[in-house]
Amino acid sequence: MAYLNTRGTLVRSRLDFYETSNCWAFVYGTATASGISAYILNNASAATQLDVYGVQWFSSTPQPWDVAVHQPVQAILPLTPGEIEVHTIQPDLPAPVGVVGLASGYVADVYYRVLRQSGGATSGQIDLGYDSPHIVLPPGWLFSVSTYVSGTCELSMTVFYQIVLDNVPPAQ
Repeated sequence: MAYLNTRGTLVRSRLDFYETSNCWAFVYGTATASGISAYILNNASAATQLDVYGVQWFSSTPQPWDVAVHQPVQAILPLTPGEIEVHTIQPDLPAPVGVVGLASGYVADVYYRVLRQSGGATSGQIDLGYDSPHIVLPPGWLFSVSTYVSGTCELSMTVFYQIVLDNVPPAQ
């Protein structure tokens, strides 16, 4: 998804043909009178990075939303999700790296905020791909969509990402 041979650029105009590990992840659950956050965590043990290029979220009640990137997280204060799925686009391949879940908070500060959707909304979408900024998560880093609810709120999030591969063609 990056310009060929220019890893690290923040703007894209076309797909890198050799980056083909397309993946998606989904999580949903409910929280009552607490923080609620849906996240994707790069759980790779090596230098494998996750290239996040799209996220959609929906809630049962209007909320102000924060979309952020967190430094390597020391601890996650988990909420029990209703469902978690992590898949490659090709259904007969094994599950890729990347873990999704719900949390009420993290023992780690926000590294940077991508978006603050004020005023309250029941959904949001960010396309982090074509000709726009994108997020590359190193191992241990986390991308989240979060809010604080005073009543009961169901939250779901779908993340579209791929495993970052070298910009070299496969051996023939």
